[in-house]
Amino acid sequence: MKYSVLIVEDDKTVNELIADFFQNAGFVTTQVYSGIDAINAVNEGSFDVILLDVMLPGTDGFTVCKYIRQHNDTPIIFITARESETDKLQGFALGADDYITKPFSYSVLVAKAENLIKRSMGNIIGSNIISACGIELNTMSHSVTVDGVPVDLRPKEYDFLKYLMLNKNKAIPKDKLITDLWGYDFEGDERAPDKQITNLRKKLGSKAKCIKTVFKVGYMFEEL
Repeated sequence: MKYSVLIVEDDKTVNELIADFFQNAGFVTTQVYSGIDAINAVNEGSFDVILLDVMLPGTDGFTVCKYIRQHNDTPIIFITARESETDKLQGFALGADDYITKPFSYSVLVAKAENLIKRSMGNIIGSNIISACGIELNTMSHSVTVDGVPVDLRPKEYDFLKYLMLNKNKAIPKDKLITDLWGYDFEGDERAPDKQITNLRKKLGSKAKCIKTVFKVGYMFEEL
């Protein structure tokens, strides 16, 4: 599974350097250069982590962070030259998960981002059970039960269910499902996600209602 990162940095050179490091680490990157573009990107897509500069043209990073926190709990890392204690406290008060001052190690930034994503998804070492909506998924044995009854899923159906459960209550666009679960070079049917969801719903029985269709977007796992 590929993680996605939104990079919000108005310095194009720094933005490109960050993107290169994350791409080399296997991330899917989206790059924007202003606060308004960041808000638009969050409204249009879903990300696993957001890297956010404070000093942006127009709408600053603090305002963007506040807006994001009103809509979702995606991990946010501030990357900024503003290193005063007041700025750091403000960043954390607005809901940021980390605050890194420039200059910084790009490799450490990638490591911090990966760690935050794993924490937000519940992938803490020692925990291999994902449970929601009466569905229990064991990431070690790749087994699934619905209300305690084993369900036999094909590998791709399992991948879809795991992905949606890890991103529960987030609307996932179909193109993101294709990119993250098949890769950029996928040349199959663009309706492949729909077919996987249809098969998955049949096998989940009464819990199929937990997988919602989001009109003109994609799908979402919603814990009822």
